[in-house]
Amino acid sequence: MTSIKKLSILLGTVFLIIIGISCNASNPSENNVEVSENSEIPLIYHMSFMSRYTKKLWFAGMAENWDLAYLYSHEIEEIGEDLIDGGYTHNDKPLADLLNVMLLPQIEEVEDAIKKRDRRLFEESYRNLIQNCNHCHVATDYGVVRVAIPTVNPFNQDFSVAE
Repeated sequence: MTSIKKLSILLGTVFLIIIGISCNASNPSENNVEVSENSEIPLIYHMSFMSRYTKKLWFAGMAENWDLAYLYSHEIEEIGEDLIDGGYTHNDKPLADLLNVMLLPQIEEVEDAIKKRDRRLFEESYRNLIQNCNHCHVATDYGVVRVAIPTVNPFNQDFSVAE
């Protein structure tokens, strides 16, 4: 078989795969994944990043890397604001009120501890943040997801202050 014929077969196969994927792709809301009325990004994607940044926040705070801790607390705050502005719901329960009461004020307390560079205050406010996450999950009938304070660093990242 000539190389041109092989290349043609390969390109044809790739084309058919792409067409097949496009034809079978479904809307996330058709897969029982909740989306906001104003966004096509499912809630679970936002929550995945919230979970990631919350863990990173813990490790940065415990390393007393306050600049890095502030970066992650700010990212969490932005995700919360995006969820509020996006009109997200879970089990037909709007998240905006819960996030305004449970997340944003608690992130402010975490950021206050970060600004003060107070590890004890950081630990306390972080524990309250995690507790509020779990209360929010229960309030939206999603109590099966229980957040815990991380004990092992799952990231390929050094959280210590750069020298």
